Amino acid sequence: MTSSLPTAGIPWIPGMPRLRPIRPLSLPDGVPRTVHAYVVPEDAVAVVHTECRLDEEDSTLRVRLRGSGRAMAVFLVPAADAVALWRPGSSQDQSSLPPSWADDTLVTPFTGTALGSLLGRNDRPVVTFGARAANGRLRMRAGIVEETSDLLLTFEADLAEGPMDAVLDLASDRFETAVAAISRALGMTRPAVDASAYAPVLCTWYSFHQALDTERLMEEARTAAGMGFGTLIVDDGWQTADCDRGYGSCGDWEVHPAKIADPAGLVRTLAGLGMRTLWWIGTPFLGHRSRAYADGLPTLYEEPDMEAAVLDPRSRRARDHLVSRLVDLVRGTGAAGLKIDFLERYATDTPAAPPDDAVDVSVPTAALSLLDEIHDALAPYAPSPMFEFREPYVSADTVGRAAMLRVADCPLSPVNNRVGIVDLRLTTRGAAVHSDPIMWGEADTPERVAQHLHSSLFGVPQISVPLHRQSPGQLRTLRAWLGLWNEYRDVLLHGSLRVTGIAGDYTTVEAARDGVTVTAQYAPAFSEAPADAEHWLVVNAHDSEVAVRSARPRTARFRMTDSTGDVTGEGTVTLDGLSVFDVPAGGVLRFSFASRHGTRS
Repeated sequence: MTSSLPTAGIPWIPGMPRLRPIRPLSLPDGVPRTVHAYVVPEDAVAVVHTECRLDEEDSTLRVRLRGSGRAMAVFLVPAADAVALWRPGSSQDQSSLPPSWADDTLVTPFTGTALGSLLGRNDRPVVTFGARAANGRLRMRAGIVEETSDLLLTFEADLAEGPMDAVLDLASDRFETAVAAISRALGMTRPAVDASAYAPVLCTWYSFHQALDTERLMEEARTAAGMGFGTLIVDDGWQTADCDRGYGSCGDWEVHPAKIADPAGLVRTLAGLGMRTLWWIGTPFLGHRSRAYADGLPTLYEEPDMEAAVLDPRSRRARDHLVSRLVDLVRGTGAAGLKIDFLERYATDTPAAPPDDAVDVSVPTAALSLLDEIHDALAPYAPSPMFEFREPYVSADTVGRAAMLRVADCPLSPVNNRVGIVDLRLTTRGAAVHSDPIMWGEADTPERVAQHLHSSLFGVPQISVPLHRQSPGQLRTLRAWLGLWNEYRDVLLHGSLRVTGIAGDYTTVEAARDGVTVTAQYAPAFSEAPADAEHWLVVNAHDSEVAVRSARPRTARFRMTDSTGDVTGEGTVTLDGLSVFDVPAGGVLRFSFASRHGTRS
């Protein structure tokens, strides 16, 4: 639909005075004439310079704003056949179309990235968009204008610290391609991390919570090492004698002997099993029961419900305290790195006057440089120290500072894990994408356990269940699934991704590499046989039969297994049109296609 708005104006935006000047932008040739863009300076005397170009390499429209004050870039794009507005993140609603008058979003280095895609029918991207400000902080609005059915996009930032860039992809016919192009333009990449960051992780949080016990921990670790786990995360609880939750014990960062009497010995023993150790750190918290809190270190604000204050990263004294405590922890125990938690507490900007010993006036900027100080200080004792970050603090400013990017907490929620993993895979490059620690109930069936695991198939699995309390069927399922994941990990983690049913939380996800394709069906559907694959796996992550379709006759050996890995059927089949297989829930269907040289096994 062609917008009926006058070129000299933009639709009503909540909170924006009508007296602000509005300047239409002249867009380059190649941009559809139905797309309109405007610049809105903060006031009539503000000067904003604009640069517009259409990138020939990936057909993206790039608009840069430079100036000395606040300014807003506004875009109006016809929303023909619009179905949903996708925003990355495990907790995002990806199935609806918000109105243009809904609340805008504050984007900072610790709250995510300004990125999205308006989806049409059949997962086609109508427009994919993103923005980045030099100081990492902007406000974004994306919603449908009632009067015209256009998509309104606004990006607002303070240009005093540098330019703001907005990027739109209006041409791509594939969602994955468009998201990758915008993500690259926003800088969501880092050099490839070491292979150790891709090792399966045993995490203590959901299985132990704060009730850590060395003997039980070693029992779990020995079992996990035998299954192929390569990392143990010792989560919250090691720094306190109690199990009362809360964060009143944070801040001194000393391993409490009541929980782990010999932390260095624990790390050495784990290393002997082939497992690296990461310690959890509630990074910003200064617990009310800690010595550091009594010392009066500068803080940003109190969190009474957490029994803690938030350490001020701008303070030299506060920074030195945290860095020294973490160096002592890593140097004294021989750990490989840290699970750096709760960085979203640093999303705020200047909630209080800077302390007398401030190294920066901006809280997010100071927090980023603090992370660099921690990394550099740990490097002599843990070469290439492994840092784990989690949603929502995944952004262009943070992605290069972490080896592992993890889905936000989502206990017993495989859908959130699936969405979070796929979104992180689509929007970032170079870091290892991890699941939130996967858990299930003691009474859950092997089929349900497999479905939890399958939702994390395309990321690095973190597991957090008491292994010694699992039923034989649950353990067999976990072992079979880890065997499957390890056998195809190069395809699953590094293959090219294709997704369908985006507005339905990804009903299918597929990875392909080197003649192997793995397709996971998360809802009843049919999957197209890949034309060039020698081996094809179809994972049944729902409770119905598995349907596949082939555009031409193809003969294949097939094998079906259930959730525990037991074979339930095998033979030879010719795929021609639609075929249905009775694959058990949580099971896997494998095809090996015949070639000119015979049938491959």
